[in-house]
Parts: sequence; C-alpha cells; structure tokens
Amino acid sequence: LTDPSGKGVRVVPMVILESLQVAGVEFTGVKVAVHKLEQNDGPCQGLLGFMLFREYVLTLDFPGQQLRLETGSLKPDGERSVLPFSMPAGIPMITLTVGPGAMRVEAQLDSGGTGLSLPESVATKVKFFTVPTVYSQARSIATRFQVRGAKLSGDVRMGEYVFRRPFLEINPAFPLANFGADPMQKFAIIFDQKNGLVRFESRKRVQ
Repeated sequence: LTDPSGKGVRVVPMVILESLQVAGVEFTGVKVAVHKLEQNDGPCQGLLGFMLFREYVLTLDFPGQQLRLETGSLKPDGERSVLPFSMPAGIPMITLTVGPGAMRVEAQLDSGGTGLSLPESVATKVKFFTVPTVYSQARSIATRFQVRGAKLSGDVRMGEYVFRRPFLEINPAFPLANFGADPMQKFAIIFDQKNGLVRFESRKRVQ
C-alpha cells in the first residue's frame, strides 16, 4: 500500500473473497488487501475500491444517501454536466479550471479526501484573499503533514458548475489536486468507467 506522496510503502496480506454483494450485485473472486484502517476512514469495517464497479454504471448519490449499480452508459453533452475522466492510478481524475486565469488543473475525485485541495506547486500560481495559514494536521498511509488553507480570490469551475471563491486546502505531500468529500456532498455523481465519463447532478449550478 502507498499513496501519491511516494514516501512510503506498507506490505499487507491479500485474500480472495468468494462472494461480495453490493447494491443487489454479487461479485465473485474479489481480491482484498487486509490492513488496519486509518482513523480518517471513519467508523467502517472496510473500503470498496473504485475498480470493483468497472462493469457497471455507478451512482454515488450524496444528497440522497444512496449507492446504485446499473447497466447502460453515459453520453457526452459538450462537457456541461458530463465530463471525461482518466484513471492513471486507478483513481478517477477530471479537469478543473481555477481562478481568474482559468488555470486547468487535473484533480482526483476522492471520496476519502476532505475539501477542494491543491498541491503546493499549483497553489503558488493562484491568488488568495489572505495568506494561507496552517489549520489542520493530516496523515495518510505513508506520511503525516500540515495542511494550510485560504479563500481563493477567484472561482473554481467544473463543467457548468461554479464554486464561488471557495476555501482551498494546500497539500504539501501530494502532487495532485483533490476534489474530496465536502464538495461531493452537493452532487449525485454517476460514473461510466467503460466510456471514461462522469456526470454531476445538482439543483444548483453555483455552489
């Protein structure tokens, strides 16, 4: 096990589950890593990886508090609410535009993360209302680090959705931006891994 910081590796045993049932679907012969969960994973007994659902259209409906698995596919809509995504490390990534200069930033869709996060290398290129200050301590599988944050002087755009002058975390440990659980709470997010598309659904275009 490791994380995007690349600073550590933990070796853990693997087992195979004969059967795993999720949302009315049975998966067989599922490879599972056995390890102690971190505190920031919350009061759960396990984690379901994104790749488990690659044969289905996966809906994470945060406002409705539902996970759904269906057959079918998504269709492009000119990158309004349906966006292309890539998975270079098995984690879906989309493109955000940040700040008045509309800087294009590749961001992980990470339900295990917290807010909108930028790596330090990107944060130095955007303007904030105030000087970013340390506001929390964080840890991952491989490292511990301090997180700074401040309110952005511009907006963050994701397709047709706009986050007005959001508070941004600055992460010194990871090289990628992160679209975490806090902004995800506003959306039903539908993934079509076969076609590399993800749709965001929310009643509000401006967040």
